[in-house]
Amino acid sequence: RTGVSNEETSIKSRFKTAVMVGRRMYIGGIKNKDEDGIQELKGDAMLKSPVNKFDIFPSSSVVEAAINDGESIVALEEFADRILQFKEQTLYIINVSQDIEFLEDVHKYKGALHPASICKTDYGIAWANTQGCFLYDGKQVINLLEKGGRRLISESDWEDFLVADKSFGVGTVETFLTPMVGFIPNKRQIVIYDDITTGSSSEPRMYLYDIITQSWARGSDDGTNRQIDIIKTNFVNDWDGNLMYFHTDNIPVIWNDKQSAGQEFEFITKDIDFGEPGRRKKVYKILVTYDSGNATNHVQVDYGVDGDTTFAYDFANGTQISSAPELDAANGWKVAELKPDVASEASNIKSIRLRFAGDNAVPSGFKINDISIVYRMKPVN
Repeated sequence: RTGVSNEETSIKSRFKTAVMVGRRMYIGGIKNKDEDGIQELKGDAMLKSPVNKFDIFPSSSVVEAAINDGESIVALEEFADRILQFKEQTLYIINVSQDIEFLEDVHKYKGALHPASICKTDYGIAWANTQGCFLYDGKQVINLLEKGGRRLISESDWEDFLVADKSFGVGTVETFLTPMVGFIPNKRQIVIYDDITTGSSSEPRMYLYDIITQSWARGSDDGTNRQIDIIKTNFVNDWDGNLMYFHTDNIPVIWNDKQSAGQEFEFITKDIDFGEPGRRKKVYKILVTYDSGNATNHVQVDYGVDGDTTFAYDFANGTQISSAPELDAANGWKVAELKPDVASEASNIKSIRLRFAGDNAVPSGFKINDISIVYRMKPVN
């Protein structure tokens, strides 16, 4: 009548994590007690309930992906008839679309140290660890730090973000931070804080990935509004879809990416080679559509060439840049026409990159809509 054999030694279990799939509850990291009072701890095991009986877990209904591998289950997530079983170092993808579950794929070094490092998005399951930031879309695991065969964030930068050096009297020891990951539904963005506790105190303190543009931005702790440098809960989305968390003062913090007036600002484009990295070009001018909210801009723009990171070259006075290198105030969208102040500095180059930077008086309404470059390819020698 119950659907459970009378020979079962246990039908109750304590567990670390759970997920519901297809009217069944799956639990991971279990601890159960049999009828003789003997307790058994199985940190790498997963049990499933009978259909529509979400609090009964027969000990014989174990789902084994990998056992005795030296790792414990950290979290379970569900997407596209798959259960993602996260262990400290390894991700196991289990197909549950049929009556019998089976192991579909194994991904080494793509595990998670904490449930806060994992979140569900409209596009799949996203998570972060010291190896990268990943997204499972129902078919494959994608490393979001890469695009088109190249890295968007270098390996060293990501390691500096999630590995802190701490002194213990006998020397410096590397400590892996525990990133917390959240999803902003209305903007289709993934937010990664460096640690669920106080973090490393080094910049950057957070990264933001835009799923639509497949691009990254990084940010810092302002010490007051974001409360990054404090012990925090995991990210959650409230009933309106707002991304939020609590911290040790029992105060909810709602994510707000609107820039406050008086904040420093820097935006650097990639090294633009126009699809021909080995060929020389001449750049005539650059058109930037921007808006400063009718406030004094305080945003300066300069450029570097051929991979230079010092941005040693400036633009001349012209349309919407009458006091170079600072852009003019703009009420609504305006187009700044940027021409190199010395034409020869941009006439025999292979690539160019722009930097927009401002002091602590950058208006909160400043935004850039698009950037266009007028250039000419030079003949191959």
